[in-house]
Order: sequence, then C-alpha cells, then structure tokens
Amino acid sequence: MKFEPYMLCPCGSGKGLKWCCGDTYPQFFKAIGMIESGQPESGIRLVEELLKKHPNDPRVKIYAARAYYYVQNLIRSEELTVDALKIAPKLPSALLMKAMMLSRQQKLAEAIEVLHEAADYFPEKQSDSLKIVWGMIADFEYHRANFPAAKLAFIKQLEHDPLDEKRKETFEAYFVNEEGVPQFVLADYSYQPGTIAPPSTNKLLSAENLFAKHLEQNPNDQAARFNLALTRLWLGKCAEAIREFEIYQDLESDPVRAAEAGCLREVASEVFGFEDYCDHLSYIYHYQIVDGEKLGQTVQKLLAENRLGVVGRSEESGAVALTYFRPETIIDPAHPPKSRLPFCNIHLVPGQVILEHMNRENVETTKKELDAILGFSVEKPEFEQRFDRWQNTFNQLIPVTNENLPPSEFVILVRDSLIKYLEEQWYHKPLKSLGGLSPEQAQQDPKKKNRLEGLVQYLEYVAIVTFFNTNRLIRDVALERLPYDFNRLRRKLGITHKQIIASGDQATEIETLDLGAVTELAKSETVPSRLVKLFDSAIRFQDFDLAGRLGEKIIALPPEQEPRDRSNYYISIMNAAFRQQKFEEAVRWAEEGQKHVAIVADPSTQIDFMTRKLKCQLMMKKKEGIDEEMQSYDAEWPQHLELLAGVTETLLSNGAPDLALKYAEYGTRLAQKALKRSLENGFQEMAAEARKQLAKS
Repeated sequence: MKFEPYMLCPCGSGKGLKWCCGDTYPQFFKAIGMIESGQPESGIRLVEELLKKHPNDPRVKIYAARAYYYVQNLIRSEELTVDALKIAPKLPSALLMKAMMLSRQQKLAEAIEVLHEAADYFPEKQSDSLKIVWGMIADFEYHRANFPAAKLAFIKQLEHDPLDEKRKETFEAYFVNEEGVPQFVLADYSYQPGTIAPPSTNKLLSAENLFAKHLEQNPNDQAARFNLALTRLWLGKCAEAIREFEIYQDLESDPVRAAEAGCLREVASEVFGFEDYCDHLSYIYHYQIVDGEKLGQTVQKLLAENRLGVVGRSEESGAVALTYFRPETIIDPAHPPKSRLPFCNIHLVPGQVILEHMNRENVETTKKELDAILGFSVEKPEFEQRFDRWQNTFNQLIPVTNENLPPSEFVILVRDSLIKYLEEQWYHKPLKSLGGLSPEQAQQDPKKKNRLEGLVQYLEYVAIVTFFNTNRLIRDVALERLPYDFNRLRRKLGITHKQIIASGDQATEIETLDLGAVTELAKSETVPSRLVKLFDSAIRFQDFDLAGRLGEKIIALPPEQEPRDRSNYYISIMNAAFRQQKFEEAVRWAEEGQKHVAIVADPSTQIDFMTRKLKCQLMMKKKEGIDEEMQSYDAEWPQHLELLAGVTETLLSNGAPDLALKYAEYGTRLAQKALKRSLENGFQEMAAEARKQLAKS
C-alpha cells in the first residue's frame, strides 16, 4: 500500500507521516498484513526487527504492542504499552492501546478515563483514531448507564464517521426511540453562558481544568459550577459531578435551573459503581438452586396458600416473576383480600432464586422467612445492592389484585398506594441527595429546600415512564393521566415557584399534564411562554403532529416575541407534513425554515433544511433546481463536509445517482484537501455505488 506523505501520522503526534513515522509505520502495516493473512510468526518477526532498530522509540513500541494484541499475546502487548507511556505519557496512540488493555480486564471506569486523555491529545482532524476513541467511550458509558456521557460520545463518534449507518441506527434506538428511560436522562445538555467562554466539548479534560481553575478564584460563579459538574458527568467522574451539582443547586437562584441540576445529580448517582450516592436502590439476595424438585414443590405450596403470586413468565428463558406476601395479610387462603402490595419480588431464573425490593427491611424479612421454608433446596445466598431501574420505583407500588376487581377501583388503589409512599414514607425518608435530611427536614433548610423541586421532577418523570411508556395499560386500564398529582407533593413541600397556568377552572402545571390535557389546552393557548412549554410536552409524549400544530402557532407570533430562534418549530411542522405525505407542504415549510435560519445566521441548520427539502422533492420525482441549490452552498461545503455526505447519501438512496455521483466526487476532493480520510473513503464508496446505479439504468 502506498502512503501519502502528508497524511496525519497514525501515532497521533499531529505531524505528517513523512516527518514522523514515515520509516516505521509502513513496516508495521506490512507486519499486520502478514498476521491477517495467516503468517503471524513472520509478522511478529518483522515487528521485533523494528524494535531492535528503534529500541527507545515509544511510537514503535506501540506499533509492536498492537501487533502482539492482534496475536493475543496480551502480556507482551501490555509490557510494550507501559514502556511507551513511560517515555511519552501523552502519546495518544499509546493511551488508546492502554484503554483497550483495561477494557479487556473489565476495568471500564479506568478505560474511560484513559480514553478521554487520548481524545484530548489526538489532533482534531485525526478522525480515523477519534472515531474509535469516542465509540469506545460511548459503548462503555452506555454499559454503565451513564446516558448523558454515552449520548455525547455517540455524537462525537458520528461527527468523525458520519457514514456509519449501523451506528446511526444504534443511536436512534438508544436515544430517540427508547421509551423505558425518563426524558430528562436522554435530553441534550449544553454549557451555560458565563464569565468564561464555554470551551469545545471535543477536549473535555481541558474544559474540566479550565472551569476548575476559574472556580478556585471565583467559587460562587454559578455558570462555571454547573459547567464543571456537566463536564465531569460527561467524563464519567460521577462522584465529583454529584458534588458539583449539589453545590450548584445551593448557589442557584433560578429554580428551573436548580431543578435541572437536581435531575442530573440523580442521573449521575444511578451510574453503575456509584450506588453509595443513590437514593433509589434495590436490595438483592441471590440463591443458587441445589434441589430443583424440592424447590418446585415449595413454590407450588406457597402459591396454593396465596403467599406467592405470579406476575409474569418468559417462555423463551423459563424465568418466572413472583411476588411474596406476608403471612399476616392472608386471613383465609381460599379467599385472599381484594388487593395487596407486593412485600418482596422473587425471580426464578435457571439455576437461581433472586429476592429483590427497594425496601431493605422487606428483603431481610422475606429472606428470614424463606430460609426456614426453602431449607437445603438452595445454597447460602449472596447479597448485592444496586440502583433501582427507573420503572421499578413505582412498579413495586402497584397493588396485586383479584381478577374480578373493577378497573376503576384498581386505579384508585394505585393512587392511594402512591399517596402513602410519597407523602408518608418518602417525605420522612433521609436522602443522600439532601445531605442525609428527609424532604420534611429540608423544607426548613434554605439551601437544601432549593433541591426539592429537582427531586420531585425526577419522580414525576419516572412516573411518566412507568405509567405511560413501559406500563401504559395497567390491568387493561388505559390511563389518561398519572394516577398521582405531583402538585400535591409540591404543596406539601412548600414548593410554589413553578409556573401555574389556567386550565378551565383548575390551576395546572404544564409539565405535569398528560397528553390529553396538553392536546386540549393547545387548542386555546396563546401566551408565548406557555405555547413553548406545550410544544416541549408534545415532543416529550412523542406526539409529533401536535408538536407541528403548536410549532405553527409559535411561528405565527410577532417577531419581537420570544423565542428568537424558531428553527426547531419549523422542523417539527415540516416533519409532521412529511409523515402525512404532504410533500409540497413540507417543502414550503423547509423553505420558510431556510429563510429564518438565514436571519439567525446558522449555516449548518440552513443546510439541514435544504437536505430535508431535497428528500421531499425526490419523493415527488422533482429533480429540477436541486443542482442549482446545491451549488449555492459552495462556500459552506468545505466547512460542513459531514452534511455534504448526508446530502449525497440522500441523493443516492432516493433515485438521483447522477447528482449523487457529482457531489460524491466533489466531496472526495474536499475531503482529500481537508485530510479527512474516513470522509474521503465514504465519498468514494458513494461514488462507486452511484456509478453502479447509473450503469444499470
């Protein structure tokens, strides 16, 4: 293979290959080719020759470490990586290699930390390496349930590899179409404007250092405090992020911003490995099954006595979900009460019995009672605590009822169960997020009281996930609104700062309305700030047609009224028309959106509108004028190559191979000039596909 002398050196030094590893990297590349073609001994021999010629070159050591990694000699690979970092501790390719070794050892937190160092030290134009770095961070953080960090890393990876369609699909599944995660977890977060200009999110360690140094001299700078907390959450430093979010909440005078920080604090506490900071834990005992037959007999006996109830079963895995009831709740086994709250959850999975509940006392009591019943059919259990998945917080409060209980009565039982938990138990429970105070005690503390709205919002979002997304039909009852009005809890806590709007004869908060109420209110609302809140609620409920109608109302507001940037509303209207296959209407709104973003001077959004309009035109088989409009952005394309790649892909997949070929070749030249290797390859692949389509036609 012929290497371009001016390409960025793969070692990450930032120099051109000719002036850095021009003598060594081609030899390493040849060695890897030997290994991949089934000649590992020859490849390793070539690598060792390189090491002898350059015994103190950290770059050669890393090339050799990669070769040994390929042949699964991890001990030698790690030795070479350690040696390289002793000589050059900031060599990004060595840091990437170290992270790969740590991930093999399942040390994800350490691997993430090292990957962020690599991201800081790799040149920004080195997309081939950075897409790997950010991709690994995205996967590791998603695995740890640090969703804000995972989302940012996915976005960064796709910026460096915009043609990876499989990765785009994964992003959509994780962060767009995911219904089992609260909306605030998946939201887009950004730095607050302040006394120091927010740095790029491409180099998070540098950003962390900037904010931390500033706060040493200006400890009460609220924006810098929030930005430091957010940066540390993105870095996966959740303990430090939690501390900064708590300080920020105590400083922040704006209740809306304080509540947002409170929700983010809860997100950080629910990342795996940070359970000590979490108020929502499950307490678990794992039993290994010794005598399955005896265990089965015991379970059948408990079912017959109504001390166990079947909640669900998986035909595929054979797992059975049960709920355990205390003996004193059963007066007559033949006639159990109309409803009972689950005392503890029991999961029968192949080879194991698992006890689990958010109340530690319930789990310990159940263990004690079951130990006496199960006897020698199971081994001594192992204890574990981990954060509770969001929907479990409220699922465990849903009563188990008889089949003949009317649905309307069941909804009342759910409401009463939530009232008892939230207003009697949670209200008096010491919380880590309140520094060990209960919500009742925090009311009397001016600083801690500022944290209460964030906690209520967190619970409210979790309830929405539970009752509308993951469990919308409870006992075949289609819920029109949440079973519990969280304004009751706000009133009990003395929280009065949220915006109240008139809804009929009732005072209702927009954020707590269900979809039906939002839809009804949208028909008559005219106040700009309320329309924006209704629009946000429509997006949260994923009713994009309603969002489109609200967008039209917002756009019709006089220009002097907020919001100034109305791009999102144009996009929602356009998308609503596109989904209804009203392509001409969608084109019209896209053109209006283009005019608007020209006023707010946002070229990338303007190109985004053009892309969407282009797709509508192709759906209508109208290619006239597309080429001319594309050419009108000639001055912008060199700075927006990723967008050009997306437009070219749209042309290719919607029956315009001639135009796709033209812009794929154009994009190839621009990518070559910008030294963006992965984009260049992507454009070349699209050009080849366009030629195939043209040949067939």
